Formats: sequence, C-alpha cells, structure tokens
Amino acid sequence: MKFIIAFGLCFQLPVLLTLMGKAGLISSEALAKSRKYAVVGILVLAAIVTPPDVITQIILFTVVYALYEISVILVKWVEKKKKKI
Repeated sequence: MKFIIAFGLCFQLPVLLTLMGKAGLISSEALAKSRKYAVVGILVLAAIVTPPDVITQIILFTVVYALYEISVILVKWVEKKKKKI
C-alpha cells in the first residue's frame, strides 16, 4: 500500500514543479543545479518506500528521476513562454 501511494505522489512531481515554475517560486537553473541532491533524495525515498528488493528500488528511482527531468524541461518551457509575453 505504501508503495502505491508513493508512486501516486511521485507522478504529481511534474505538475507541482511546473506550477511552482509558473508562479516564479523555482527556476529551471535551480532544478538543474540541485540535480545531484535530487538523485540522492530519490534514492533515499526509494529505499524507504520499497520492500527490501533492489530491483523495485531501481525501478522506482528510474521512474521518479525521469519525472524530475521532465519537470526540468517543463519549467524551462514555462520560463520561455513567460519571456515571450
């Protein structure tokens, strides 16, 4: 159950970060600079949430890290769109 909730919350990451970027609370540069801390945080989250199975941890890490990178791209897109206006 904990695993399902964690996956559900992690899939909201791009939405949350994009909205924060749109509000001006976070920038794509800040997200890119904090990438190494995000990797460590995601690994810790995966270790806590998943059962003691390395493959499941790697799967969760891969999915959440991909969502983080998508978030960086979306925030860049929002910033470019803001500059046009």
